[in-house]
Formats: sequence, structure tokens, C-alpha cells
Amino acid sequence: MAMLKKFGAKLAFYMKKFAILLLTILLAFTALFTACTKTQSVSIYAPDGAPALALSSLIKEDLSGTEVNVVTSTNIMGFVTGEVKKADVCILPINMAANLLGSGSDYKMVGAITHGNFYFLTRTNLEVNKSNIRSLVGKTVGVMQLQNVPGLTLQYALNALQVNYNIIQDSAQKQADRVNLMAINKVETARQDIDVFLIPSPQADAIEKASNLKVVGSLGALYNDNGFPQAVIVVKNELLQNNLPLVKKIVSKIKTVNEFLKEENSAEICALINSKLESGLTPVFNENNLDSNSIARSKILFVSARDIKQTAQDFITNLKSVNPNSVKEFDENFFYQGEL
Repeated sequence: MAMLKKFGAKLAFYMKKFAILLLTILLAFTALFTACTKTQSVSIYAPDGAPALALSSLIKEDLSGTEVNVVTSTNIMGFVTGEVKKADVCILPINMAANLLGSGSDYKMVGAITHGNFYFLTRTNLEVNKSNIRSLVGKTVGVMQLQNVPGLTLQYALNALQVNYNIIQDSAQKQADRVNLMAINKVETARQDIDVFLIPSPQADAIEKASNLKVVGSLGALYNDNGFPQAVIVVKNELLQNNLPLVKKIVSKIKTVNEFLKEENSAEICALINSKLESGLTPVFNENNLDSNSIARSKILFVSARDIKQTAQDFITNLKSVNPNSVKEFDENFFYQGEL
């Protein structure tokens, strides 16, 4: 009987020790999980300009578990490529999304967000639209991003409207019977050898206010009455699988951004974007160039991937008709088909 009592006491002692050890382990795991939860937020990246503007209401919301980053357009691809893909959610030009992520193996497109925010500017009363496109024949058009979506879209539109064009490097190559396209890195308003400039908003709006150039047409309207899917939102597959409710919250804020932009003043919107701006980057928007006109010209509208899938595929096909090597086609798996 004494031995049984002794054994029971030892058993109780070891059970108590085991319980304390188990509790310690559970507390350690809880602390570790809490630390990870606090530090591993969902990273959202967008290039400055219209894509960043599309995130302004999300920045204002300061949604728990998210971190918004506004970076230069030249660096945006680095956040969805390489061994460490920093972006959980990212806004990219559609051709970049197709070329880098179009297989759908790492990211899926959940929607398009901008729909053609490039505009024609001239010093004259010339209008650029489908009905008078031939008025560009013999003139030189300076195109920002001639080798990318804007330039390819313009070339496709000219082909569709049966207007011959020529790509030139300098004015000596200009031809009188064609539209002469010249690549430019920035708008040089003093250049007299360029008759028409094709540049994005809000740069177009700022130049219109500060010079004798004025907006005379839209590349989106020249391509199609509804524009074209210029920038798209992609989300990591694992985030869609593991935290779809958070993705839906992010998308819901983006969907309502136009109402937000109408209500907020320009100073507040600029401050929000600048608070997330990459160090050393000069902001695209400021209080002088951000107004209702530049917001409208940014062509911000969320359209779900399943609703714009065919339009996006057709657009890529059209770009490939200009240059077969310019862009890859999307895999069917790239388009997220769920409800957001």
C-alpha cells in the first residue's frame, strides 16, 4: 500500500512537470505565431501614377494586415520575379503580367484597373480620333513607351484604320505619306520637329496647363470606345488560397476608389500616396496636376478577371499582330474566376 502511494505521488509529480512543460511549449508557439502574424503582412505594390491613385482609398483605410508600397515603374517587375517574390498583390502593365506571370503558376490576375490613360497633345487645333486619323499623315508623333503597350496599341490602331506609318529615329527619316512615330523618353515641349506627343496622364494634364500644348485625343478612344486593359492586378496563388477574405477586402476598397477620389481633396490624396512612396522617388501627382480632369483621364475602373478575360486575350492578340515577340499569350489558368 505504501509503495502504491509512493508511486502515485511520483506519477502526480511527473504529470505536473509534464503539464508545465506542455504549457511552456504552447506559450512559446503562441508567442512565435503572434510575432509572425504581426511582421508578415500582405505586401501590395504599385507603380506611381494612375495605379497608385487606384490604391489611395486602400491607403486611407490602412487595412489591418496589409502594407502598400508605391514604387517607380522601372522597378515594379522586380517585386514579382526572382526567388523572393516580395509582392503578394501587385499592379502591373498588362504586357509585363503576360510575359512574367501569364502561366498562372505563381500569380493570378484578379482584374484590370486602368484602361488607357495616354493622350495626344499638339500646339494646333488638330484633333486625333478615328474619323480624322489621316490628318496625322506626314506628321511626326513623339511616343512615350513606343516599344511597350502604348506604342504597340497605337500601331495596332493605325493598322486597323488602314493608315500607313513609319518608325523613325530622327527627323531626316520623316516621310510625307506616312505617320512618323518617334520614341521619346520625356516630353520636350521646345522640340519643333515633333508635331504631336503621346504621353500619359497626369503628365499630359500638367503640360497642358504649363505650355501651349493641349490634349486633342485619347489613345484609348482610338483603339476602342471602351479603351483597353492597360494595367492589371495580380495576386499570389497562396494568398488566394489561404486568405481569400483579405483579398476581397482589398478589392472592395479598390472598387470604390472613384467615389473616394471625388470626395477627397487633392492635397489629402497626394499626401496618402506620398506616405507610401519609395524613398528618393519624385511623385507623379501633386496638388497642381491632380484635379477632377486628371483623375478622369487616369481611366481607373476595376473590372474582374472573369469579366475582362476575353477582352484581355483579344488585346494581347492585337499587340502580337504588331510584333509577335512583344508579348506572350495568357494561359487559361492565369485568370481568377472566383467572386470578388
